Amino acid sequence: MSPVYDELLKVIWSKVGGMQADDVGPEVEAFFRDLKARQLTLGASSAMVQAFNQWTETTQTAVETGDNKAAVAAWEFLLRAIRSDLGHKDSDLPPGELLRLFITDYDEHFSTPA
Repeated sequence: MSPVYDELLKVIWSKVGGMQADDVGPEVEAFFRDLKARQLTLGASSAMVQAFNQWTETTQTAVETGDNKAAVAAWEFLLRAIRSDLGHKDSDLPPGELLRLFITDYDEHFSTPA
């Protein structure tokens, strides 16, 4: 599943930044159709299938309501599910650490006040 997840991350990151929900092109639609119909159905764990579905639903709602923080939190949830499916044990990885790999000013936007 590693190559499938690698391609998923590549497609998502190529579309991040200013894209609206209706900006998805036919190639991205075809990618996700194949991902869901073949790759996740045949190769992903049940936890990963559930995580993907939750990510899809949460992200759609976040886009519709303009809740960027919810979309980012959903992204970390999916990243953790992918890593778990690949065998990584992240119990000692604090929330936000995966996002800090991509969002250099993460703490300025997502830290909770003391």
